[in-house]
Amino acid sequence: MIWYLLIWCLCSWGVSSQKVFWEIKDLAITSEGNITLFFYTTSVPGNKVTWMKKSDVIVHHGLVFYRSKFAEVSVSEGSFLTIMNANESDFGVSYTCIADIFSFDSMLDLDVLNVSVLPNDNDVYISWNLASRKLLGIYISRIFPIPHCQIFHKGTSILQTPTTTSERDGYYYNVSVSFVIPFQLELCDGYLNILCSLNNQTISVGNKRALPVCNDSKEKNNQTVLLIVLGILVLVLLHCVLNRIINCDIRTLKDIASTLHTNPKQEMPPLIKSERMETTMFLEHTP
Repeated sequence: MIWYLLIWCLCSWGVSSQKVFWEIKDLAITSEGNITLFFYTTSVPGNKVTWMKKSDVIVHHGLVFYRSKFAEVSVSEGSFLTIMNANESDFGVSYTCIADIFSFDSMLDLDVLNVSVLPNDNDVYISWNLASRKLLGIYISRIFPIPHCQIFHKGTSILQTPTTTSERDGYYYNVSVSFVIPFQLELCDGYLNILCSLNNQTISVGNKRALPVCNDSKEKNNQTVLLIVLGILVLVLLHCVLNRIINCDIRTLKDIASTLHTNPKQEMPPLIKSERMETTMFLEHTP
C-alpha cells in the first residue's frame, strides 16, 4: 500500500513536462473492440512506467493489475497500453502515465478526428423496397461519429444525398438514413451495396442486395413480340387460303354456267342438291 501512496504523490505533485505524453495510437476502434494508447518516454532515462485510470493504478513497472481489461508492452521509446473491449466507461475519464519524476494526464474522449465506433450486426436494420421511390431505409444504433452512407451499383454511386437524422445515445449516435429517388430507377443485374464512411474509414453495411437479371425482362418482351407476329402470320395465311377456296368455287360455277348457257341440252354430270341450288342462284345473277 505504501508504493500506491508514493505513486499517488508523484502523480499529484510530480513535475508535468512536455518530455512525456501519451496519445491514441489506433485511429479507429470497433464496438467493444480494443484501443491502444502510447506513452512516449524517449527523453526520460529507463523505461519504468506507471499507468493510471483516474486514481486507480492499472499498470506499474510491467505489472498489470486488471489483465482481463488492460495489456501493457514496454519498448525503448515508451509504453503501449491496450484497453480491451472498450466501452462507455472507458471514455470521458483521465488516463495518467508516469515515468521517473515526470507525469502526463489527459482525458480519453470520443473525437471525430481519431476514433470511430462501428456497430455490431445486431445494431443495423435495413429495409429495401426496389418497387418504391423510397428505395432504402437504414437504422444504425450505437455508432460514432455520424456516418455518410451511399448506395453503389456495379461500383458506381447511384444515390449520394440521403436524408439522415440522428439522436445522441450517451457517447454514441442512433442514426436513421433514408434514400428517396426522384424517379423510378430500372435496376437490374449485379448487386446493390451500402457503404458508409466514418472519418477515413469505409465500412460495408448489411448484406449485398441481389438484383434481377436484365435479360429476363428483355426475353419476355421478345417472346411477346414473337407471339404477336406469329398470330398475324396465321391470320394472313388463313385469309389467303379462304380466298383461294372461294375463288376456285366461283370459277367452277362460272364454267358450269357458261356450259349451260351455250348448250342447254348438253348433259351434265349429276349435281348434288346443294350444287344445283348454287348454280341456279349464280345463273340468276349472271347477265
